[in-house]
Amino acid sequence: MNNTIMRLSEEIINKRSAHIPSDMSRSLKSLRARMHTCVIFDTNGTPLVYGYNDFNVRSPTTEHAEAMAMRKLLSSIKAKNPRAHLTVNLLVVRTNGGNSKPCENCIRRMRSYSQYFTIKKIYYSNSESDSDELYIEKTNLNNLIDDPNKHESSFYRNQRLGTLRNLRQDKNSSDDSEYNSDDSKSDDSKSDDGEIKQKKKNFRNKY
Repeated sequence: MNNTIMRLSEEIINKRSAHIPSDMSRSLKSLRARMHTCVIFDTNGTPLVYGYNDFNVRSPTTEHAEAMAMRKLLSSIKAKNPRAHLTVNLLVVRTNGGNSKPCENCIRRMRSYSQYFTIKKIYYSNSESDSDELYIEKTNLNNLIDDPNKHESSFYRNQRLGTLRNLRQDKNSSDDSEYNSDDSKSDDSKSDDGEIKQKKKNFRNKY
């Protein structure tokens, strides 16, 4: 890892850790310690914007660190020089050094923002859980796009699985409704048959 990436990694980890209150519960501290943080910097290693994972429990919605940083950079470009097209690098890490590979949604955002700025190099943390050493992977946007093993964040995975569960429940409810409807039709049909037979019997007895 070169000195610039090491310096920026330590800087954004310290920035993120500084937002953890000292009186926060141990469980929340553990959760915040696993949060992602990001910096977009120019080719000289100068930080331009920062981002971090932001989760809104009311919605619930989430904005990943990369997405926030890219959104901030786009706002800065439009405010200062809309015609400028920057070439930048992106670094995203977890504050505990764990896997911070950009997810498929963030990759799509990187592609959509390419008309405003080019992300030349992408760095992300990918240390082993039992390792104290920060390990940074280096890649680029094309490699992430072509990667068959795209990373799916826990938020979007849970959202997808929840949607699938709801679809299955809806299908099962629909199947049960159709089954009950068929039973009802069958019972109605039997009742109609019984009424017809009884009318025929009464007709014969009468004449």
